[in-house]
Amino acid sequence: MQQSSPIARRWLARVLVISIFLYALLLLAVWSDTQNLGEATSGELQLIRSDIVVEQQQEGNDSTIVDSIQVNNTNTTSTRAGASFETMFKSFLDSEGPSSMGIPKFTCLGWRQTGECSPDGPRETQNDASCSTNIKAGASGYCLLKNKATGEEVQTMRVNCSLTL
Repeated sequence: MQQSSPIARRWLARVLVISIFLYALLLLAVWSDTQNLGEATSGELQLIRSDIVVEQQQEGNDSTIVDSIQVNNTNTTSTRAGASFETMFKSFLDSEGPSSMGIPKFTCLGWRQTGECSPDGPRETQNDASCSTNIKAGASGYCLLKNKATGEEVQTMRVNCSLTL
């Protein structure tokens, strides 16, 4: 059996130490980047919030909030509801939130069980359930919601018996 020379062992030890050091440095860099990624996003949001608060305190009205947001948001075109950004933002500040912009509020009326493995099958009222009840796999039916503003009832989550819930 051949023994390695002391010089080779010394070089092997040096290479091993340098490799471990570089690996640790790489791990530290990756960890640092992941930590800073969340902070950068949070910092940007905090900057926007502080700009809004400062301008609101200086002017004392809500129009400066809209102006501040327009500066930070270059695309202020119309939205899905057809309202401008200014209108939506002002409405959001003056009310409970986006529901005042035509987004309906629904209340859950419950689960409506149907037969024949179809959501369009005959109703099985004895198997209807409340909104908080877990529905077992293999059931067919739908969840019934009611629009608070119009009173309209809407069927959602229409499933047949082959789907798992």
